[in-house]
Amino acid sequence: MHLVTVLRIHTLDLDCDFSEALRTLKAREGFVHEISEGCPCPLPQQTLRARDLVLVGEKALAHLDTIPRASVLVKHTTSSLTAEQLSHFDDIWCSPDRELFLFCVNRYLDRLAVYRDLHRKEIYFETMLDTTPALVWFKNVDGLHFSVSSTFSRTVKKPREDVEGKGHAYIWGMDEKEYENSPLACKESDARVLNSGKIDVSDELVQSQRGIRTFSTWKGALKDDDGEIIGTAGVAHDVTDMNTLSAELELLLTNLPFAVLITDENDRIINVNDRFRDLFSQAKKIVTGQSVYYPTKDRRGDLHSILKTELRDLVLPEKDGQDAGSSEKLFMDIQHKEILDRLHNRVGSIVIFRDITDEHNKKILLEKHVYEDALTGLFNRRFFYEKIVKEDGNGGLIFLDLNNFKLLNDQWGHKSGDACLQIVGNVLRSISANAVRMGGDEFALYLPKTNKADLEATALRIKKEVRARLTGHLSVVTASFGLALSEGQESMDELVQRADSAMYANKRQRIDVEELEIRLDQAREDGASEAQLAELTRAYEEARSKVTPFTWYEKGQEERPGGTTSARAKNLR
Repeated sequence: MHLVTVLRIHTLDLDCDFSEALRTLKAREGFVHEISEGCPCPLPQQTLRARDLVLVGEKALAHLDTIPRASVLVKHTTSSLTAEQLSHFDDIWCSPDRELFLFCVNRYLDRLAVYRDLHRKEIYFETMLDTTPALVWFKNVDGLHFSVSSTFSRTVKKPREDVEGKGHAYIWGMDEKEYENSPLACKESDARVLNSGKIDVSDELVQSQRGIRTFSTWKGALKDDDGEIIGTAGVAHDVTDMNTLSAELELLLTNLPFAVLITDENDRIINVNDRFRDLFSQAKKIVTGQSVYYPTKDRRGDLHSILKTELRDLVLPEKDGQDAGSSEKLFMDIQHKEILDRLHNRVGSIVIFRDITDEHNKKILLEKHVYEDALTGLFNRRFFYEKIVKEDGNGGLIFLDLNNFKLLNDQWGHKSGDACLQIVGNVLRSISANAVRMGGDEFALYLPKTNKADLEATALRIKKEVRARLTGHLSVVTASFGLALSEGQESMDELVQRADSAMYANKRQRIDVEELEIRLDQAREDGASEAQLAELTRAYEEARSKVTPFTWYEKGQEERPGGTTSARAKNLR
């Protein structure tokens, strides 16, 4: 596609037949014609690179001073012209007839089109030389530069007109002897191009005013119309700073205490550092540009999961994702960041793998101290409220409290009490990893995704195993159980209150039996009547029949008064 050039054709005293013939001409590609009669002076403003054509007939010679210079004289006769007249014209067409006139005009238009195209290419070429950030040069077979880019000129700190026509030694500030013997003169690559005529790509060292610089160069042969090599053309980029930066980056990667992996825009691995190879024993077998990294979000994880997801091309160093020679599981912190170019296009990524095994183990140990009950090994109340997530309408809670625990401590000492708590803790831990000692002699067990039958079965199992393990003087201790199912979106604290109320109701059953038993014994000692003893016995048996292994929460159920049982119940704990 060509830019449009307006060619204005002006006629002055031109034969009418010739003027009419002009209007039949077909404009060349990229041209439009504007034809006008008479010769305006000065010439009208040109559009783009327009070139006006002024055609003058012989009659106009009578008033030569009105004719613009560089016009074309169209002659019919063979009369001679004076020197002054000849100097006024750019060309003279001897056109006695219409056909010969059109021949001359068409030849002019053809040459004008060639001139216009060559001129534009010259503009493109010069603009490229002025604006390209690369060093560009053209040399003849003797190594003399006949054209260079502005960047080339700025690099050698010499104006273009001073560089053109000069050789390498002058341009780069070398004397001729130094040039002949120096390996920094780029002669070898020039010779290869002149001998083979092929493109030569290489990195070359050049002695410049800034010291020795490294240039990445592309050189090719210049050929004439006959295909003969007449010189070389070259393009170069100063990659000294880039190479330095690359070396610094490589040094940084080598000395980083982290494993580092770099990928291209397609997530293919292009570089890893030594720490990476040490950490992932199979990384030495990575094929650069073929192995792929499968990125996930920044996260932490164990080595096994990393090798299964992000690094599928690697083989596990050990079957359990363990480091060679270590029985300790490795945990990593993974940071995945994209590498963007100046236009914010993704050109790759850098992935840093940081060994956080010690940090992870310390965190686990810290959480153990924060969330674990030191005596029983169960989780504590803080863990229960911070870590256990209650499911709406799917979970159930078992709340249990030890009976006669105070009596055990008072009569057999706190070591017996501690042993009792540890036994209960072992029973609960064998049933669920999330068993909790809520404090004192109270325990809780939350079961997600459960139902009434399963919750009852679990409570009965706990009660049976606790009874079986508390032997000897520890058998004085029993447990009261309260059960509650989640009813929707109530809080965990509300669910605890319901289970606690149910547990208190279960404890109240036993307390009532024991109180009636004491009253019956006292009545016998006091010599109560047969009727009184019969009434107390009936009440005692009725209370015993109401005792259940556990109690379910029911709406309106009596809550533990003041958070504790009665004074009588306290003594029974």
